[in-house]
Amino acid sequence: ITPDKKMLEKEDLQKTKEIIEKSLRKNVWKEIVEGFHYIIKSEKMVIVTSSLFMIMAGTGSVFCIIIVFIQNTFGSVTSDLGVMGVFLGVGLFVGTVFFGKLGQTWSKLRTMFISFGLCGVTLGFFALYMRGDPNFITGAILMTGLGATAAPILTCTNTLIHQMVPDEVRGRIFSSMEAIMHLAFLVFMFFTATLSKLFLGYQILMISSLSFALIGVGGSLLIRRRKYSL
Repeated sequence: ITPDKKMLEKEDLQKTKEIIEKSLRKNVWKEIVEGFHYIIKSEKMVIVTSSLFMIMAGTGSVFCIIIVFIQNTFGSVTSDLGVMGVFLGVGLFVGTVFFGKLGQTWSKLRTMFISFGLCGVTLGFFALYMRGDPNFITGAILMTGLGATAAPILTCTNTLIHQMVPDEVRGRIFSSMEAIMHLAFLVFMFFTATLSKLFLGYQILMISSLSFALIGVGGSLLIRRRKYSL
């Protein structure tokens, strides 16, 4: 193969790569926009999507603060933080299994907002307890409880999406959901990092706790008033 032919082949490959990348970007953006259009047509989908946005926004806020909060509380850089992460994971697992076994007949929307409320209360207890002279075991139990109360929110939202969304648009809906979730996480993580210069860690956790609790109460009142059966 001559050097000129090699150069032409390389240029063709580069052009093909650019065309494929441009097409993928265009298609992905089109799917996200179409997914948003479908979401806003259904009030129930707006509620579910808003719930996902709020749980990811709360996760971004808490994630930004709780790492430093735990490290400062127990005076270790990684060991206690890692163990706390394990207990959070255990809580998520337990909450998912518990809901899977016992919650199949429960209203998914009602369960989702009750979980928001319980998650807020648990986070508040965790922040207040860790502010004083905490015992690691009690802190680990509260962290497990936080995971257990948060788990049904994710389970319920995923279940509701599969129930309400037709197969032919499900891919577009999930593309839109992914965009919303990542945006919420990143924006609120950045927002909370800015707030941390003005407020103490436990104060921000208490604000997040109150926000979750209010979402739980407000959402429960909304679905009771609208008499949703999902």
